[in-house]
Amino acid sequence: MGLGAVGSCARADQLHPVYLGKRCHLPGGEKSLAQIYFRDGRKCAKDDMLIIERTGGWEFGCRYISITQTGQKLPASTKPRKADWIPVVRVAARCEGEGDEPSNAQFVLKYYKGMLTIAEAK
Repeated sequence: MGLGAVGSCARADQLHPVYLGKRCHLPGGEKSLAQIYFRDGRKCAKDDMLIIERTGGWEFGCRYISITQTGQKLPASTKPRKADWIPVVRVAARCEGEGDEPSNAQFVLKYYKGMLTIAEAK
């Protein structure tokens, strides 16, 4: 199933700007339940790219249903100022993969020191 951008239902403006944009998947994390992405200017294959848009949506053909902050914040840098703490968010989405039945999924997005982690919510 390829990654891409899709339309949204929830208010994507609830996402901190650091979550938005094109990212490349960090190789070697296939055994982990969480997927890690970097926005460091490296070129990556389209199949390895994740795009999160404010007016669109995000990976796996998912549309936002709801976006909520968990109350947890993580530092965006080694010596963070008050503005450098990024909220962890839980995204509920309606996902439709090619050949798959539509399903609802929940993901947790975390940004920590230049790295975006997306994990299925428990």
